Amino acid sequence: MVSEVLKVALAQYKFLFQTGFEGFKKHVLKHVEAAAKKGVDILVFPEYLTFEIFKPDSFLKGSGVLKKLVNYYTDYIDFFSKISSENNLHILAGTTVEKEGNNFFNTAHFFSPKGGTVKYRKIHLHKLDKELGFSPGDKPEVIKFSRTKIGLLICYDLGFPELSRIYALKGVEILIAPVMAPGKGAFNWLKFSSLARAIEIQGFVFLSAGLTPTIKELNLKFTGESIILSTTDYYREGVIAEGEEGKDYTVVGEINLERLRRIKNKTSAPILKDLRGEIYKELCLMNWKKQEKLNFK
Repeated sequence: MVSEVLKVALAQYKFLFQTGFEGFKKHVLKHVEAAAKKGVDILVFPEYLTFEIFKPDSFLKGSGVLKKLVNYYTDYIDFFSKISSENNLHILAGTTVEKEGNNFFNTAHFFSPKGGTVKYRKIHLHKLDKELGFSPGDKPEVIKFSRTKIGLLICYDLGFPELSRIYALKGVEILIAPVMAPGKGAFNWLKFSSLARAIEIQGFVFLSAGLTPTIKELNLKFTGESIILSTTDYYREGVIAEGEEGKDYTVVGEINLERLRRIKNKTSAPILKDLRGEIYKELCLMNWKKQEKLNFK
């Protein structure tokens, strides 16, 4: 049997801000070159990647950053298509602003060196997304990659096991999630949610984190470590590779899909096989936002 080992690189990306598009490209290329030298198969960048072009206060409500960034959309597509092809590298290019009609989406793009691109629009919007003016996406995206399948999520999506379960039932073994965590507590929320998702799908989660200095206007900084997580059946600690706090560099690790499948066939806790869909139909029937006990505002 042929071994199915994938080498993965995650950009732990420290936003420089006010770089302009040319400065942005140089920063991205630093991570691309590091990944290419190590012969990786997939490179992942964090959420809000193109926000680096402008000032930190672009994250503020009413900044109008979405209208500004959408003007760079074609340049973004052309740039990542080119470097993916030139470096023979699959790249999840973080997220950028995409416009359709009057709606703006927080969209991840997965570039293939052969020229294909898969787009995923963030489905679950965080408070910050809403304040910036994003609209929610409504479609999970599954990528056929070699002899496996990849599902795409963006940051806050990780807190919703229903979405990851849909991916698992479609045969996904890897979830890729670009993230931006506004504080250490928020990052731990994402990290522990990701570990739960890895266990639930009996596979892997790749988390690429964006870092910033303290943004005075928001009184916060985005923080965290880029990390490759697995179901604890595969690796008992659940962490295959993890970045060093505060450092701008490329985290690299390997996963073995052949080994994962052997483990899944032998596990005493085959949760996908033991899942009882007839019990969970209530999830679809309940009108969550009208529940009196849930004080949504």
